[in-house]
Amino acid sequence: MKYFFETHLQRTEEINHAYLDFSKHYVDTFEFMVQGHKGEDEETVYELSQGYVDGVHRLVKDFDTLAENAGSDENTVYYNELKHRIRAYRDVIIAAIQHASIDLDMAYEILLKANAHYNAINENFDKLLGKSFKDSSSFFTKLENTFEESLIQSVVIGLFFLLLTFIIILLLSRSITKPILNLTGNIRQITAEKDYDLRVLKETNDELGELADSFNLMLGTVTDAQNSLQKEKAFLSAVLDNMMQGVITIDKTGVIKTFNRWAEKTFGYKAEESVGRNVKTLMPEPYRSAHDGYLENYLKTREAKVIGIGREVEGQTKSGAKFPMSLSVTELEIDDERIFVGLAADISEQKDRERNLKHAKRMADQANKAKSEFLANMSHELRTPLNSIMGMTRMFTEDADLSEDNRSMAQTVLKSATNLLEIVNDILDISKIEAGSMVLEKTGFDLKDMVANVMEAMAPVASTKGIALSYSFSGEDIPYLVGDSFRLSRVLTNLISNAVKYTDMGEVDITIDSKTLGNNRIEIDCKIKDTGIGIAEDKLKVIFEKFTQADETITRKYGGTGLGLAITKELVKIMGGEIDVESEVGKGSVFWFKIPFKITDSIDQDKQDRVRQKRRKRKEERVLLSAEKARLLVAEDHLLNQEFIQRLLKRMGITHFDVVENGALALETYEKNSSYDMILMDCHMPELNGYDATRAIRKLEEGTDKRIPIIALTADAMKGTREKCLESGMDEYITKPIDSNEFKEILAQWIALPDKKGSQGSGGNKDNEKIGDEEEKTETPVNMEFLEEYADTPEEIKEFIQVYIEQSDESLDALEKHCVEGESRDWMETAHKLKGGAGMVGAQVLRDLCAEAQNMLDATKEAREDILKQIKDEYQKVKQYLEKATV
Repeated sequence: MKYFFETHLQRTEEINHAYLDFSKHYVDTFEFMVQGHKGEDEETVYELSQGYVDGVHRLVKDFDTLAENAGSDENTVYYNELKHRIRAYRDVIIAAIQHASIDLDMAYEILLKANAHYNAINENFDKLLGKSFKDSSSFFTKLENTFEESLIQSVVIGLFFLLLTFIIILLLSRSITKPILNLTGNIRQITAEKDYDLRVLKETNDELGELADSFNLMLGTVTDAQNSLQKEKAFLSAVLDNMMQGVITIDKTGVIKTFNRWAEKTFGYKAEESVGRNVKTLMPEPYRSAHDGYLENYLKTREAKVIGIGREVEGQTKSGAKFPMSLSVTELEIDDERIFVGLAADISEQKDRERNLKHAKRMADQANKAKSEFLANMSHELRTPLNSIMGMTRMFTEDADLSEDNRSMAQTVLKSATNLLEIVNDILDISKIEAGSMVLEKTGFDLKDMVANVMEAMAPVASTKGIALSYSFSGEDIPYLVGDSFRLSRVLTNLISNAVKYTDMGEVDITIDSKTLGNNRIEIDCKIKDTGIGIAEDKLKVIFEKFTQADETITRKYGGTGLGLAITKELVKIMGGEIDVESEVGKGSVFWFKIPFKITDSIDQDKQDRVRQKRRKRKEERVLLSAEKARLLVAEDHLLNQEFIQRLLKRMGITHFDVVENGALALETYEKNSSYDMILMDCHMPELNGYDATRAIRKLEEGTDKRIPIIALTADAMKGTREKCLESGMDEYITKPIDSNEFKEILAQWIALPDKKGSQGSGGNKDNEKIGDEEEKTETPVNMEFLEEYADTPEEIKEFIQVYIEQSDESLDALEKHCVEGESRDWMETAHKLKGGAGMVGAQVLRDLCAEAQNMLDATKEAREDILKQIKDEYQKVKQYLEKATV
């Protein structure tokens, strides 16, 4: 009997110790998940997490050992259920620990599943302990029965001793059975009431007394375990209540089961108000009405919109206020009951920050746009007086009667003005880059020719300083490249100029290498090495920043704005390349850049270059006016520019001209006297600008065979200005400050200017004959003579027409696609593209219709459909005419 009870007591203690180990591991793991990452390095956190993983494996092993010694079949059932729970708990805990270093929110969600298993395991322990007490009660009942049976046998066997021993037996019976009955009654009371604070009464110091002591010891252990469990539950409850997210659990019908403190703060409800209500009360419409249907559909189809995904939704407080909320929902299944755990957080502050950030970005964009516009205007205002300064100074230096001292001073003025113009151009370029308006050309060019031109331009500067300037190509034979040769030459010029500038003696050497990249691409690797002053190591990181130079002494000695290298870096970046520098103070620097380019077999295959060549060729065949007979109208509002242009015209042999100060006077003067042969039109003038004045003049010419050449004069060098000039009806474009050579070259397209000896430039065979009106309207939809500007032979004309039809078909489809209500920049740009094509083939009516469509930036869909139908009808006429013409 004693052996049985001690064995039973030992097993009860083992169960209790295992339970305590399990509870301690859960609490420690939970504390580690909540606080364990703070202040620890990654290796320490990993070692801690691995320790908790090893601990849960030991728990599983200990419970396996207990299960092997379960005893009865009934005990085996309890232990097997406990083993199953422990293993499920182990898997969830390991998953939570592994996610803790990746996604703490996900780890918390997984840990909630562990809490569910933890509660289930507690219930299993209660069952085992209850079974233990039940076994104890059964044992004592059997013990009582055994004693009673022994007593009866003794009476039967010793009946003849009945009288003699009756009193002794009666006393013995009472002394044995009373403690057993009392002990059994205490155990039954404890088992029934589950009050483990009760204790059995110890009445003797014999084996029954020892049995009572052992039982009381077991009860004390159970009480300690229960107290520990209550503390752990209180700790977990405190953690959940203090999480900075609302934690809400609901059942499969949407009824709230738990509602933590942060959820109270978020939604304004107390927990007792929310528990038992449907969770949709926390949602505004339309979510509220749709929630029950969504949950029902999910349970049937498992189609999730929020569960297991997470998203931003709208919540509603007790007062009815709506707020943005992030919500993630996890599904659990505990004892065949489906539970949904939601983590909700008010993200109003985050949304406010996002709105503020968008507002700040919008304000920054507006400020950047204002800055770009300011720089454009400043460019105009600076270029205008520079035009007069440089132009008049250049003419002053060419005066043969000028003394050497005065010539030297004039050259100094011209040099200073040129330097100032370079600064203006640098600021304008950096503005274009920052505004994202720097557009690269994609034309074919010969790299070797381009480099040779740059070196030829830089050679005099290097020679003046006594510096040797050399360059060489290595590696593969470099084919023709496709790209922006102007911007590439700008990069090379900036770097070589920089090297020459900071080199007082020695040499500047340029090496250019190439490497095939595949896909019809090649990489150009260029190094510019000098023996100059060098750059300190701590300045290498900032040398490419705007308005930055190595130190102040360099600025004082060598000058410069600090923009050259910044512009160079941005140009290389825009072209898809990279740039850097290696340098040592006193020994020189090596600047290098690498840029990828597409390659082409020959420059002649570039259609854009071929068209330009043919246009130049046609212009050379024009019949030119003599300078003596030419009569010009000059529209310019700046007095100094008026003076400069008049002197420049006189030096070119043109003496018949009139000058007005605004576009309105230009239009009025031309209306009164249309015998002018050319108009020089400033774009920015008061009362009526040059664009509108040009459009008005072209309107007057409609229905006539006259088209007077109009040359734009503008200091605005920003993107789109040239296109705007040509679109308004101007024929050419000259930027200010006016370069006299460029000015002469452009005017020479219409006027035969005298050479140095006074002879006339060569022209055509017919005198006083004007080129035909390029936009002359005819009875046919296309003016075929216009195509001769772009092609000489019938084969070339046919090729040109085919390209035009292919591109126009695509553009017309795109225009129909963009035929929508309201503002549409896509519509405007597509119409502009169609208009350009129509102009190139001389389809004037179609071009006019496309121009009308282009101006419909903001229009109704019906208005666009009307003009689209007209464009389609006219385009079919043009297309049929061109197709017949090429048969």
